[in-house]
Formats: sequence, structure tokens, C-alpha cells
Amino acid sequence: MLAARPGSEGLTLAAALERNSGRGANFDAIRLFAAMLVMFSHAFIVSTGQHERNFLPTAAGGVGFGEIAVFIFFATSGFLVARSWLNDPHAGRFFRKRALRIFPALAFTVLMLTFVAGPLLTTAPLADYFMARETWAFVGNILFQSQHGTLPGVFETAPFAGRVDQSLWTLGFEAVCYAAVAILGALRLLGSRSLLVLAFVLLVAGMTPGLRQSGDLGDAAFKLTLLAPHFLIGAAAAIAANRIVLDARIALAAAGALVLSFLFGGFLIVFALAGSYLVLFLGCSRLGALRHAGRFGDLSYGVFLWGWPIQQLVETTAPALGPIGNFLIALPVALAAAAVSWRLVEQPALALKDRGAETETAQLESEAGIPRGDAGRLCASGGSR
Repeated sequence: MLAARPGSEGLTLAAALERNSGRGANFDAIRLFAAMLVMFSHAFIVSTGQHERNFLPTAAGGVGFGEIAVFIFFATSGFLVARSWLNDPHAGRFFRKRALRIFPALAFTVLMLTFVAGPLLTTAPLADYFMARETWAFVGNILFQSQHGTLPGVFETAPFAGRVDQSLWTLGFEAVCYAAVAILGALRLLGSRSLLVLAFVLLVAGMTPGLRQSGDLGDAAFKLTLLAPHFLIGAAAAIAANRIVLDARIALAAAGALVLSFLFGGFLIVFALAGSYLVLFLGCSRLGALRHAGRFGDLSYGVFLWGWPIQQLVETTAPALGPIGNFLIALPVALAAAAVSWRLVEQPALALKDRGAETETAQLESEAGIPRGDAGRLCASGGSR
């Protein structure tokens, strides 16, 4: 990670988190921006049938706005998920928290697309739709089977024909990263140096000629080398938070390095380091109103899940809008869908996570003979369990 000498201008990452009551001030805003950037990228794909990276400098290494957004997601996720493990290094509770964050909204989206949107939009007879193996295979997306991305008769005339929710392919790789944190943590190998070494190895492995063209396994390996390094570097930053200085001068240098690499080459490696630093710098800085981005809920995941199918619907309904028009029309609809997902599914699921923590605290108090409520205060103030 990029860092500065102790005593240089700026707070350490750990101090910035402490100042903000243990969490980044702007991570909700950053994740929402990344979700909107994914939609902006997808607007070109659904409108033209071509990946928007075709419109970016070739020196960017085939990376488009969508990939940049996903890199931001993974760097942020690596940092926050590693902090979750460090705060409570218990594999069972860790996976329960991750499952409650990922699966309820994902299941809601997949089931709504399969059994509500699909029957309404399909050009196939309903009997054929429900009897098709393709329909039931799509439900497998709940378990990250993103290769099953079509539904019979749905979006078949769109420029990017047939794909119902292109965004889902990244979620399986994020789950792999979650598992890596738990496994390394359980083996007591979750250190900042080991994570940085692993990230570097994956970045180098991703440069293997022909990797992506060597079948499904090679394609999956390539995608892992594309995404996981950003997660690992974010996780390394969480572990080394007391040694990383958040300094505007470093952030400016990191931004400059990103621009140069975007124009002249080396973007993937530079973004893994400089981009991750910028994400953390902006996430923990005081940026005024941005800290209120999550005031009405964390909408980023819902926008990410619902953006593509809504954009496909807009494209098939009004193809003359073009990419920018598609984005402008689809974005508020996606935000509304995300708000429904948050209120009806995600927020209640996260409440179960909090309820589980309260139950465990009550059990701890009972077993230790501590007056009810005192164990929670001990843990909150840094007391040992």
C-alpha cells in the first residue's frame, strides 16, 4: 500500500476511522457512485451491443468504466470485510454476516426476474417458459451460477441479446474473496504482507498470454486475477490501518499516476495500488454532504443488482434513446427498485445479523455471570471477551 512516514501531514487510516466512530464517513457514497458507474458502462453495452471499453484508450488494457467501478467495489469490500473479521475473528459468525448481506437481496432479485418480470416480458408461451430448463437454470444465479444468464423469450431482440442480468457474474468472485479472508484468518495467516504478496502474484498471473481463452476454467482464473487483487489490497489496508497515512499530497500523486497509466499503460497494476489508496482516502475524509449518502439506506447493492435488467427493458422499449438517454431514464428507476429492495429485504436481513450479535452477548453475560448489558459495553469499549 501507499503510505507516508509517521509524522507527515494527515491522519493515519486507523485514526480517521476512530474519528468517524469506527467507520468510513463516505463509503456509502463511494459504493453508490460505483453502482451508478456500472450502470453508465452498461448503458453503452445494452444500447450498442458492444463493450464500452471500445471507446476508451487502448493503453487502459481493455478496462472500461464498468471494470473500474467493480475494482472500487472490491477494494472497498476488502477493507470493510477484513475489518469485520478483525473485529470478530469467528468463521461461523463471519459467514453468517456475509450471507445475510449478499443472499437475501440476490435471491429476491433472481426470483422476481424469473417468476414476475420474465413471464411478463417473454415472447414465448407461458407454458413453454415455465417448462424450459433455461428458466429453472436461471434460478441457480442465487448460488452464483451466473453462466445461466438468459430466460426464454426475454430481451432476445435487444442489441446485447438475451442477457437478463449481466452484473451477477462478479458475485461469485466476491464470495471467493470472503472465504479467503476466513481461511487465512483461521490459519493465522491474515497479514498485510501476505495479502500484498498474494495480490501481486495474482496480478502477474493475470498477464499470462492466452489465459482467458483457455476454456471456462481459464476465463474464471483470469477474472479472479482481475478482481481479487483489489480486494486483497483493501484487506491489507484494514490490517495495516495504523501505518497508512491519509495525506492529500499522496492522494494527488495517486490520481496523477492513475491518469498517466490510463493513457500510457500499466493501469491494472497502478489502480490496484493507487486506486485503492484513493478509495480509502476519499472514504475516510470529511467531504461534507457525501457522508449522508446512506441516510435513506445503502442503495448501492440494489442498484447493482437491478440496473442491468432495467436498462435492458428501457432499451427494448425505447431504443432511440441511445446510451446517455438509457442511463438517464434507467437510473431513477433502478434507485427506486433499490429502495424497495433495501426496505423490504436487505434492512430486515441485516437486522437478523444484529439480533444474532445481541443473542450471543446475552449468552456471554449469562455464562460469565456479568449483569445483563455489561458485556456489550465491555466489548464496545475494547474489553476482552
